[in-house]
Amino acid sequence: MDKQSRAGVFTANILALTIAICLIFGLTPVSVKGESSVADASVPQAESSSVVMNSCLFGLCFSGQNNGWLVGKLGAIVCTRDGGKTWSLQKSGEKLHLYDVSFCDDTNGWAVGESGFILHTTNGGTTWSPQQSGVTGNLRGIQCLDASTAWAAGQAGALLKTVDGGKTWILQQKAQDMLKQLNRKFLPSFFCVRFSDARNGYAVGHPGIILHTADGGETWQQQSSGTSVVLYKVAILDNNTAWISGGGGVILHTVDGGATWVTQKSGVNFMLNSIAFAGAIKGFAVGHKCILHTEDGGGTWSKYDIPLSRWLCAIKFIDAQNGWTVGDSGTIYHTEDGGKNWKLISAQVK
Repeated sequence: MDKQSRAGVFTANILALTIAICLIFGLTPVSVKGESSVADASVPQAESSSVVMNSCLFGLCFSGQNNGWLVGKLGAIVCTRDGGKTWSLQKSGEKLHLYDVSFCDDTNGWAVGESGFILHTTNGGTTWSPQQSGVTGNLRGIQCLDASTAWAAGQAGALLKTVDGGKTWILQQKAQDMLKQLNRKFLPSFFCVRFSDARNGYAVGHPGIILHTADGGETWQQQSSGTSVVLYKVAILDNNTAWISGGGGVILHTVDGGATWVTQKSGVNFMLNSIAFAGAIKGFAVGHKCILHTEDGGGTWSKYDIPLSRWLCAIKFIDAQNGWTVGDSGTIYHTEDGGKNWKLISAQVK
C-alpha cells in the first residue's frame, strides 16, 4: 500500500473513531420523550434542542399563565407562549451566561449575566438588545418594576437602577459607600434584588449581606442576617414579610420589614439557590437534588419525595397552584396543584 493509500485509511479510521466518541459521550442530540417540545424555525433543530437539553438554566420568569422565559448558560433564552406546552429559543446575541430574567408584563423585560451584560426587550423577546451597564462584574439579579424602571445587582456591591427603560443605568453610590465602610478586602457581592413595590426592596448576597430600602433606593440600610453564608434569593410577600434562602441550608424570615431576621430550620445543610412563596403559609425552596416545602410559613420545612438527579437553581410560582423550577442540564419541573405533584418537562428532540 503506497503512502497516499495509507494516509486515506488512517484519516478514515480517525473520522470513525471521532464519530464513535461523539456518540458515546452524547455530543449529538438523541431522542427523548417528554411533555413539551422545543422548536425555532430560525435555528437548526439540533442546535436548538442541544441548548435546552444540556445547558444549565439559572433563572426564570412568568408574566402570567402562558408567557414565560428561562435563561441560562452561553446566552440561552427559552420562551413559552402556551404555559409550557411548547418552547422556542430566543436569540440573545452573545455566548455569555445569563443568570436572571424579569418581565413586568408580556412584552417588557430584562435579562442579566456575565461581565455586566444586560439585555432588554420590548416585544416579549422576539428581539433582545444589549444595554450598557457601566460595570464589568457579573450581574446576578434583575427585577423589572414597570416598562421604564428596573433594578440589577451583582459583583463588587453593584446596585444599578434605570428609570428610562435602560437607556441609562445608574450605579447606586450611596449603597457602595455603605459597603466600603465595612472595611473588607473585597466589596460584598449581591445575588438578588427584589422589591415589593416602587419604594420597598432588598438586596442580598455574600457574605450574609442584607440591604433594605424604604424610599425607592434613595437610601439603603444594612440589616443583620446573623450569618456569613451566601444569601441567594429573596421571596417577598409584602412590605413587612419576606424570606431569604442561602448557603448551608439557611432560610431567614422577617415579619417586620427586616428589623429582625429569624432563622428557620430547613433540615438540610447544602445551598438553597432559590425560594418562593404562594401566599403567606405555602412556600418552596430548591437546591441540591431537592424541593423543600412548608405549609406553615416556614415553621417546618420538609423534602418532597421526588427522585431528583440535578441541581435546581430557581423556582417561581405564578399563583397558588402553578409553579415552575429549573436547573442543571436543562431540567424543568412544573406543578399545577400547588406542589403536590411535580411533572418533569423534557425537551423533545426530533
